[in-house]
Amino acid sequence: SKTLAAELMRGVGGVLINKDGKRFCNELGTRAYVTDKMLSHDPHYAENKVWDESRDIPTFSLVLSSSAAEDGKKHVDHYTHKGLLTRFEGVSALANWMDINEKQVRSTLQQ
Repeated sequence: SKTLAAELMRGVGGVLINKDGKRFCNELGTRAYVTDKMLSHDPHYAENKVWDESRDIPTFSLVLSSSAAEDGKKHVDHYTHKGLLTRFEGVSALANWMDINEKQVRSTLQQ
């Protein structure tokens, strides 16, 4: 399934990162812009700008600080209830869950 979090989640300070722990777009961009940047992680889409439904959908993480999560509490609670958002205590726990190097995640989040 595919879900793009509400603009509010990005607007309160959410950072979108790819499976390598890197930021890849301006989260305050339009839904069309953010979706295009997400889908462009697929080589076929990046070249043709047409989605091939037989391909796997790339996955991403929306990272919120505790203060950003509090600012978007209503949406955070909604997405958590639906099982689309998971709370982690600290960057180390996030990197562990993503199975990537903690230094990469820290570097991305400090940008």
